[in-house]
Amino acid sequence: YTWEELEQEEVQSYFTMLGYNEDGWSGVSETPMAVEDLHWNELTAAQQTAAKKICYIEESWEGTPLDQWECSWDHFHSRDWTELEEIGVQQYMTTLGWDKNSWSSGADAPASEYKKWNQLTTGEEGAARAICFQKEEWDGPSAFYPIYRYQLWELSDNSVKRAATTLGYNSETWNNPGSADIEYKTFAELSDLEQAAARSLEFREDTWNCWQNHYFGYYWDDMNEAGLLSNIVPFGWTRQAWNAYDGSNGRLTAPDSWRTEWEDLSDKQWEAAVDLCYIEETWQELDLEDWDCSQNHFAGYDWDELAPVGVQGYFVTLGWTQQSWHGDAPAPSSDNKHWADLNDQEQIAARQVCFTKSVWDTSVGDTRQPHTHKGSKKNVGGIVGGILASVAVVGIVGGLFLGKNMKRDKSEDLVESVPNEEAVQV
Repeated sequence: YTWEELEQEEVQSYFTMLGYNEDGWSGVSETPMAVEDLHWNELTAAQQTAAKKICYIEESWEGTPLDQWECSWDHFHSRDWTELEEIGVQQYMTTLGWDKNSWSSGADAPASEYKKWNQLTTGEEGAARAICFQKEEWDGPSAFYPIYRYQLWELSDNSVKRAATTLGYNSETWNNPGSADIEYKTFAELSDLEQAAARSLEFREDTWNCWQNHYFGYYWDDMNEAGLLSNIVPFGWTRQAWNAYDGSNGRLTAPDSWRTEWEDLSDKQWEAAVDLCYIEETWQELDLEDWDCSQNHFAGYDWDELAPVGVQGYFVTLGWTQQSWHGDAPAPSSDNKHWADLNDQEQIAARQVCFTKSVWDTSVGDTRQPHTHKGSKKNVGGIVGGILASVAVVGIVGGLFLGKNMKRDKSEDLVESVPNEEAVQV
């Protein structure tokens, strides 16, 4: 733009505030404008306002690389509500359901916080993108729970079954997590088709290695480099034992403490197991039919416990709120509907919490409000915190070596699955 064009665009005054004049702008003066040597925090309040009017923010003024912008690494979570308005992003937080009270207190987070990316409305997705979220990060390790993997075979839709078949599962091994050969492979050891199948189940390399493999595909030195040794040493693992273990004999060849019941783990062992992405059901090697989803549809959970296991968003779709879930408000209308009267989204949500048509219809009108969780001394909230720390560290610290020098599966009879052409859609 020429100096005159800036005036026509009604922005010349902002450049004037920043110290520019016609000669300086046009290059007649060879002396650099003083403002160009100033850091953002050296600008006056009026100059910062002028800079913002011409679409500068602190990061772009300073020339900060995009991946180091506050939007990218923090998504403005460290800002207070008033600051969000000042920097022009409060509107996006509002679209995502936040208000001043929930943002400031951290309590009563909006429903969007418990949705996966593909459950967001168009407006919510746009707002999330505006504060630098993308699908992988939104659904990232801290929020990840393999809901599709932990759903009964008979309740899974055909696309999930096709992906599972590509990964070598059948109905028996699918319903028994930890029993399939594929789970002793790291993500890097999967074939291209298997990786595509895993991704269709919403796994990524870091979440597969933690939730599916529990890092058994790593050698001792890899565990050390990833900062994970402290999570296996409390169980008595040694370099020799860990490097020799292939899982083919279950826990029979593992240290005795590796066979400890979940309830009997010491606090240190429990925290270590959580960091390896175990939950009580997978540690106890329970059949999916014995999980809370199948037994009671999570009815025994507190509202805040539903989010860590990835199902609160489904109950929100069914109309539940914290108040109604705890019996402080009437149950939602879906609770009195027959299956045929549920809309498509409600039926999908009901399936995700292990309802079938027959089970749903036999309980129409019965209050599904919970009473007391079954009461493990190891709480669900702690599980999420531990997993967040573990997977985040491995994703960052271990990012340089994931997929390299990983322990190979030693099972002689492990055969790579060869699916048919329709095995997986990507």
